[in-house]
Parts: sequence; C-alpha cells; structure tokens
Amino acid sequence: MFTGPHVIEQNRNRAALRPGDLLLFESSRPFDTYADGGNILIQFPRTLLPLPSCRIERLICRPLPGTQGIGRLLADFLARLGEDGTSYTPHDAVRLGTVGMDLVTATLAHFLEREDDVPADSRQRVLYMRITSTSLLSRTTISAAIGACLLFAGAAAASADTVAHRASAGGTAPACIGCAVACGLSRPSREVAVR
Repeated sequence: MFTGPHVIEQNRNRAALRPGDLLLFESSRPFDTYADGGNILIQFPRTLLPLPSCRIERLICRPLPGTQGIGRLLADFLARLGEDGTSYTPHDAVRLGTVGMDLVTATLAHFLEREDDVPADSRQRVLYMRITSTSLLSRTTISAAIGACLLFAGAAAASADTVAHRASAGGTAPACIGCAVACGLSRPSREVAVR
C-alpha cells in the first residue's frame, strides 16, 4: 500500500501507483522503483499463496485498488499493523500472519476472479473480518453486504468468538444452507458455526 506517488517496473510492466493502491511484486526478481512517500509492505513466500502461479503472474506489477471492497479491507489491515506494530506479542504476530495471508489470498483471488481457489477456512476468516470491520452491524446491513440470510448475519454479528444458530426443530432452513455453503462451510445438519 502506498501513501504517495510510486513507480515500479518489473517483468516488462510499469505501474504508476496512487495513494491507496496495492501492488504485488516479486522481490526475488529484478525491479526498478521510485517512491515519493511511504509504503507498507507485507512480504511472504510465494508458495503460501494457494492460487495457481500462472494466474498470479497476471497481477505482478499491476496496480490494484485498495480503496474499496476486499482491497480496502487488506489496506486497512496493513495500515493498522503499521500504526500499532510495536504493541503486538510474538503470539499475536503468528495470528496476524495468518490473517494477513488470508486477506492477501482473498484480495488476489478477487482480482483474478478465482474466489473458489481460496481454501474454505481462509474464506470463513475473511468473511468474518468483512462482517466485523463494518461500523453498521445491523442484521439487515450485514445480510445485504455479504448476501447472507438475516439469521446467519445476525448470528455472525452477535459474538467475536464462536457463533452458532439453530434453525427450526425440523432441521436447517434452506436460506441458511445456501448462505453456509456460499461461505465455504460444509452443508450443515442443524447448526452453522463461524469461528
């Protein structure tokens, strides 16, 4: 994420970035860069991305919007890490590394239109972050934002640890099955849980 003008060239691509843009580049390959302003980097082995390498190549040195949607969620996460970096414990760093990779993976998958390639547990954590990052945590708002049923959205907003909701005594409501499957959860029999 960049806070000022930034130009980078890699793989015969040249990107002129604006504040708020995101960029994927490979530090193991040659690149040229000019920056006037700050930037926040997250560095990780490429092997941690569960996306096909041939598809990731398409995003290298291409500006990606970090001011809306999933890109903004990643940008906000990175900015917060930059602001609060010294207040985290080593155990926090491990958990935040998982969250960071989940967000990077979800963001790249979004721009590649390959959301189905994201592992189910990662999709669940990112969905939870999307739900809890909004300041308008009404059932209706969350339901509309994530396309889930009101019962699931209300349950997801109710607790930060584990949320479960039960449908009628006869089994899970069809709308809940649909939102649970869409969120990457296995088909529920009586309850849906988000961790």
